[in-house]
Amino acid sequence: MKSVYVYSTLSADQLYTTYVKGGNDIPRPERTVLIKGGANVATKHLLTPRGVVTQVTAEELALLRDNKLFQLHEKNGYVKVDTSKQEVEKAVTDMEPRDESSPLVPGDFQVDNKPEPVLNLPDAPQANETPAAPAKPAAGGRPKGARSRNRK
Repeated sequence: MKSVYVYSTLSADQLYTTYVKGGNDIPRPERTVLIKGGANVATKHLLTPRGVVTQVTAEELALLRDNKLFQLHEKNGYVKVDTSKQEVEKAVTDMEPRDESSPLVPGDFQVDNKPEPVLNLPDAPQANETPAAPAKPAAGGRPKGARSRNRK
């Protein structure tokens, strides 16, 4: 059997499953194919691969081609099928670089030419107002209307 290679830029492993009808018309899993994930996720050696490769058989590829989720991932550029094995970094250059579940990177926080948000908190004084003076303690040492802590 000839091997086929599936390149992935997904952050998590994907288990593509085919189903058959079981009792009471409840779908029952028939066959599963695992495509490795882990792109853009640091390994225990702190290496972050841009993509990963999984070797599948021609029979498994036929199951994958019939799977709607695999078709969607392939259409969106997260997985790619190739008959020849190549270096993963080269194989994933023309694919979608990261999916929505990949870890955040510093570039995700950079905002260009956007003003800082204005918080309109009810207790915050407005720009034209002077802050209200704090309440002066009453003769007993507590602000007017404050309760005693020793109250039961």
